Amino acid sequence: MKKIISITRSHNSSLCLLENGDITFHIENERLSKIKYDDYCFNAITHLPKYVSKVDTIAIAGMTPSWKIDPKRNSNIIYCDQIFHLNKSFNVKTKIYDAWQTHHLQHAFCSFYNSGFKKSLSIVLDGAGSEISFDKNETLYGRENLSTYVLEYPMKYDLVHKRISYPLTLKGLKWSEKFDVTNSISEARAFECISKYLGYKWLDAGKVMGMASYGKEDNNIPSIYINGNINEKLFKIQQNNLQNVFLNLKDYPYLDTKDFQIQANFAYKLQKEAQEYVCEYIKKMIEKTDIKNVTLSGGYFLNCVANDYIRKSIPDINLYIEPLSSDTGVSMGLAKMIWHDQNNDNTIRKQKNIYYGFHYDYTLEDIKNENWVKCNEEDVAKELNNQKIVALYQGRSEAGPRALGNRSILFDPRNKDGKDIVNKIKKREWFRPFAGTVLKEHASKYFDIENSPFMMYACNVKTKDLPAITHIDGTCRVQTLEYEQNKNFYNLINEFYKITNCPVLFNTSFNIDGEPIVETLKDAINTFKRSSIDILYLPDMKVMIKK
Repeated sequence: MKKIISITRSHNSSLCLLENGDITFHIENERLSKIKYDDYCFNAITHLPKYVSKVDTIAIAGMTPSWKIDPKRNSNIIYCDQIFHLNKSFNVKTKIYDAWQTHHLQHAFCSFYNSGFKKSLSIVLDGAGSEISFDKNETLYGRENLSTYVLEYPMKYDLVHKRISYPLTLKGLKWSEKFDVTNSISEARAFECISKYLGYKWLDAGKVMGMASYGKEDNNIPSIYINGNINEKLFKIQQNNLQNVFLNLKDYPYLDTKDFQIQANFAYKLQKEAQEYVCEYIKKMIEKTDIKNVTLSGGYFLNCVANDYIRKSIPDINLYIEPLSSDTGVSMGLAKMIWHDQNNDNTIRKQKNIYYGFHYDYTLEDIKNENWVKCNEEDVAKELNNQKIVALYQGRSEAGPRALGNRSILFDPRNKDGKDIVNKIKKREWFRPFAGTVLKEHASKYFDIENSPFMMYACNVKTKDLPAITHIDGTCRVQTLEYEQNKNFYNLINEFYKITNCPVLFNTSFNIDGEPIVETLKDAINTFKRSSIDILYLPDMKVMIKK
């Protein structure tokens, strides 16, 4: 059995193990280190020998080109020592793949191999990807932020178009028609910049999306785009460094405010203009290639509002949006690229679930000091109907940022105060929306979507009976659920349906704001105890823990 370990070295660092082309596990290091968006994979590497004793290939995604020679990059050098230790421990005979220069391609192949398509148009949009050199001496370079490929099995790719950010004016340089060079930032970076402007972390761009729904048209806010590019005067690049972008509040003093409505109007303008621009770009690429199977990945496509806008604006395509769209997905993309290339493998492995976390074995002995009682799904459904907040912990953790029923906090979606109640428990901002999980056979009755297994769309809610999960704009990020995907979670919702005639549950990630989603049972118990969650439900052991 051939085994490939692939490791992401960037924000959202992750580790993926592939065995004969199948995913054995995939995990973001933050789940183990408890450092949100963790850059390094130390903890996952340390856990690895528990699950595998020998591998054939080690691949590194997202390594900076200078890691071997720059003594100032101590963290990188330490990290590489860990990789070489892995190499020695597992007696790897093949080379270590340093794949920095194919960052967008790794994103693209992650979505392609998971989509089930034989051939696809694959579009990647993020804050900044690989460095792109403009001359033979590699003295001029920019960063890719938007790429389009045509992908086929086993590992064939053709570049259709690439947009590169270069923070200096380029003169006298000739470019292929496949390349566009701009002196402005990407849409994803603009969301990150506004996130920092609002006082959050730069990767908390989802908060900007949530705030945007409270905004409205405001003529005092400048255009997001100028001549087809993000407004360079508004989003200023400092010291020619694409990682150092700030809002130019000096020239736009109207934005220098703590007024929520003005901030929301700004977020609204970015959300609206960016999703329109990106959607038109996708249409152009479809027209150019005449390919109707489309996969989307890269951090921008975690924007479920934009995703739904694309879904509805281009209804005549087959669309797959990768749930591991952040940099956590590139470790999987790289591992699969290597596998299909080395083995000339044309096997299609459509992604049906993303419960890729480590295996854990627990018994009642592990909760002997807790206040637990035996239960079944009906008992828990009754507690939910009685307005109890239930944390659900079972099996392997979900990959990516969405809770899909293995690490979830659940509540009654009919409670008119539900959003405020759970936001307070999670210590989140009041304006942020929540998601819902619906039994797939009932989805079209409650939402304007039939299939959304990975919560990648914020679709319209058709009823007024779900106020806890209906955002101010009338939408909800939805997971549709089939029995085969998660039988314990399905059975719980079905029991709730029998009691209430509502086949939907309020579903949010099992964590406190600013912390990663819980990974181990110990994590779950600790978070449960220091929160106002009423019940911790462990279906694998058929018990409830109460306070």
